[in-house]
Order: sequence, then C-alpha cells, then structure tokens
Amino acid sequence: MAGRYPEHVDIVYAEGDQRLQHNLRAALHHNGYRGIREFSNLDGATGAIKLLSPDIFLVDGSLSNGSSFDVIENLRHHKVGSNPFISVIVSCETPDSQTVSKFINSGVDYLVVKPVAPSQLIQRFKMIAKKRKPFEVTSEYIGPDRSDFMKTDDAAPGSLIEVPNTVGIKARNEMVSPAAL
Repeated sequence: MAGRYPEHVDIVYAEGDQRLQHNLRAALHHNGYRGIREFSNLDGATGAIKLLSPDIFLVDGSLSNGSSFDVIENLRHHKVGSNPFISVIVSCETPDSQTVSKFINSGVDYLVVKPVAPSQLIQRFKMIAKKRKPFEVTSEYIGPDRSDFMKTDDAAPGSLIEVPNTVGIKARNEMVSPAAL
C-alpha cells in the first residue's frame, strides 16, 4: 500500500482503560498511523464523529454500560456523523453470545476480544483497505453482510450493496470524494 497510507487514515478510538489506550496508540503510531483521535468515553467519541466522520471507529464495547450498541446503530442509520459507512471495530472482554449478537446486529464490521494485539488490529485495517464487506440494507438492519455469522441467510439475492471504503481509497493513494459518501 503505497503513498501516504496509513498516515492519513483517520481513527476515532474510544477506550476506557487508559493504559490499554496508550499502548495501542503507541503501537499504531509506530506502524505509521498518525490520525488517531482518542477518547476515554463514548460521548467524546460520538461528538468527534459528529464533527468529522473518521475512516475507522474503534470502540470499547463496554463504554457507557453498553450504549455503544445505540451509537453504532445511529451511525449506520445516518443519525450520527456524515458517513454511515464508517468501518466499525468493537473490542470487548469475554463477550457472551447475547453481547456478540447485539454487536453483530448493530452493524459492526469486526468484533475483537481484549486484550487486543496491535498486530491483530493492523491486520483488520489491512483487510478493510483491501476489500470491504458489502452492506445489507433492510428496514431492521444496516451494516456489513452478516451471512458469516448467521445460521440462516436473511439476505435475499441481490440485496447486498457495495459501500464507499475510505480506508481502501486512502490505501490506493486516492482522494476521498464527499460526493461518494
């Protein structure tokens, strides 16, 4: 991935554990990611997304007693920020099946278990840059294709759409067009 990638990838990172936040930021910075806006709470991160939508929203799923589900759903329904297609990665400790289901149904791209290894996140970023999952859009759900997670195929043939991938655009050293969003 040439050019100015990953230097210009904009990441909003919300993490309650300051030690983990510091260590992960340092590792990402060491790997060339410079556009990291850090927050220790969900309100600050949501406010940052409203001001300027990032390319990636990395969030601790336990912030604000689980209201991150609501923020992600609002993001996907274009009620927060200017880009409902932001790549969303949620981290959580020992998620149970109900928590996993809630996050998948809120529209996350990836769910990772803490402690998060920086190499694991960077691998996810590279996967997003290379090929973004198509989105399902129904009256009840907007988000990445869930067929990998679901036992039944809820998506009818042809109901998946390709969405703008700002991480991939930056990886190709192209300009992100607001019109494309």
